[in-house]
Amino acid sequence: EDIDLLYKFRFFIGDLSENLQRQHKKILLSEEKILNIYRGAKLDKEEYIKLKENQGKLISTNGYLSTSRRKSLALSFAMKPSKRIDVIPVLFHIHCDITHIDKNIIFADIHEFSQYPDEQEVLFDLNACFQIESIDENESLQMIKMNLSNEGQKITKDFIKLTQKETEEL
Repeated sequence: EDIDLLYKFRFFIGDLSENLQRQHKKILLSEEKILNIYRGAKLDKEEYIKLKENQGKLISTNGYLSTSRRKSLALSFAMKPSKRIDVIPVLFHIHCDITHIDKNIIFADIHEFSQYPDEQEVLFDLNACFQIESIDENESLQMIKMNLSNEGQKITKDFIKLTQKETEEL
């Protein structure tokens, strides 16, 4: 990653994360407890194979993740023609059970701030973690079902505790 670029954008990134946290509170207070959201993408064959090999395991994002409440929109992104022949159209179906998710896992409905509000965008903050539930293979489209997960945060907390303990013992 380009550290200089991250440094230049640090205030923007901090501001975006703060605004996502504010919007996230609205989701927590809403009546909606289950969110089904989607992301359409073209993946390199290697990326797709890695996901396939890791069914049942956790994956995390290394940036913000843009998704939509509209399956049809995500599908159009996945099926959009590409000049590259080595890519695979994928539709990610992400199940978010808000009642079982730690409040520190930040995602927000940002349609009211979007230039394209009809996209009904839901944006995940940095380092969101998902469990790959299943991959339904089809000739024209691969459907990857995932669940938003707390496990990434638990692993991180355990690692930090272990590291602190080892440091104290030195």
